[in-house]
This record gives sequence, C-alpha cells and structure tokens, in this order.
Amino acid sequence: MKRVVLILSILFFNSFSYANNLNGAWKLDEVNGKKVETHVIQLFSDQFYTFSEYDKKTGDFVRAGGGTYLLENFRLQMFIEIDSDNPALSNTSSIFKFLQLEEDKIKLTSMKDSSKYEIWKRIDTANHKEMAKCWRIHKKQDEGDLDWRVIEYAPRKTIKMLTDNYYQVLAFNKKTGQFIGSSGGTWSKTKSNYFVGSNGGSNTKNSAKYIENIAFFSKNSTNVGRSLEFDLKISDGLWNHTGRQTDGKTLLEIWMPYK
Repeated sequence: MKRVVLILSILFFNSFSYANNLNGAWKLDEVNGKKVETHVIQLFSDQFYTFSEYDKKTGDFVRAGGGTYLLENFRLQMFIEIDSDNPALSNTSSIFKFLQLEEDKIKLTSMKDSSKYEIWKRIDTANHKEMAKCWRIHKKQDEGDLDWRVIEYAPRKTIKMLTDNYYQVLAFNKKTGQFIGSSGGTWSKTKSNYFVGSNGGSNTKNSAKYIENIAFFSKNSTNVGRSLEFDLKISDGLWNHTGRQTDGKTLLEIWMPYK
C-alpha cells in the first residue's frame, strides 16, 4: 500500500512540476496516429498561449489563434479567444486529458472523444526571464507624429508571444471573433547586453539588437524569409521596440507584459 501511495505521489508531483514547465514552444507531431505534414507550432507563457499553422517550405499561412489555458489534475483546458478558421469559437473552451509521455513529449486526448488525440513535442524552452513571455502593445508613435498613442485594454488587441527562440504576433478582436492578422518565426538578439534602465534612465551603453526571422506572415507571404532588425531596450519592465516595419516605415512601439 505504501508503495502505491508513493507511486501516486511521484506521478502527481511530476504532473504538477510539468504544468509549471509547459512554457515554451511545442510542435504538433501526430493527430490520431497520423503524422502532421504542415508546421503547427504552439507557444505557451504562464496562462497564455498562441498557435500557428503554415507550410514550412513555402511559408504559406494556414491558421492561427490563441487565448488562455489552465492545466491541473491531468486536464488541460484551452480558453479560445481567437481562431482564424472559425470566429464562432471565440469565447469557448476545449478540454483535454493531459499525459506526459516523455520529458519533451505530451499527449492531449479529447475529453469528448477518447479516440481523438494529439502528440506534441517540445522544440523550445522559455527561460529568458525578461523576454520570454506574452506581451501586449502599450504605446505607439506613428511616423511623422510626435505624440505617443496609448493603447488601452480592449477586445481589439495585439499581442506578441516569445519563447527563448520563437515568436508570434497575433492581432484580433476577442469580442467579435475577428481575426486581423498574425506573423511569426524565430528571434534572436545580439551578444551585447540589452538596455536595462533605472527610473527612466537613458544610458544606452549596453543597447543591443532584436532580430526577427519571418517564417509566416498572414497578410503578405512575400515577407517570408526576411529578417528585421530592431533596437532592443528593456526599461522598468517595458519593451521599447524601435526600427523599421516590413513596409519600410519607422516603427516606434512600447510593449508591456500581458496580464
């Protein structure tokens, strides 16, 4: 009896620990026993998630979405805020039985139909404390405008999810289910330390560059394969994002952690 209790305790501890380590990037490997041909990536950051599906060779966009999630008692509940394939799914949820097959492999089985399941493999972690999280656009300065435009919390939102090496931008209206656009790929930064301000300080001695390598772009697939470079500054928890957009226009944005 003691041995059974010990085994159950270990299983519970592993599940609890793993729930706290779901953060990162995961690739869909199998659906109902069949290999997945397209590139389906899901990014997790605490209670937030985003997903994208695209052709890895051509970069052709297929689908994107995201929302929040809750993982407890071997159950993963996905609260859908947006799904580009089906606006009617906004503000609904799906529940899966969660099973850790290996350290970097999980199985999600539909609670409605146990014959339907997905196998996901971890492809990235989220250990970068300052960058690997879910961000939302906070302020923006349009080209030629000297004033910053504050973007309040609203159903219409733009978020950016980062793991250690992957990113996804997602714009949508949670209330209406309108999908506005999504892009993503991998990101990196230059070796120099990024800017860390203190009380709004402006010392840029350790400024660095943030680079996005575009793998998919829902609005314009011709951007696939491009790399965009931006100045990288983190000050008082805010991400100052400056550079040039895909259309060449100046980009001045401030992002804040999404809560």
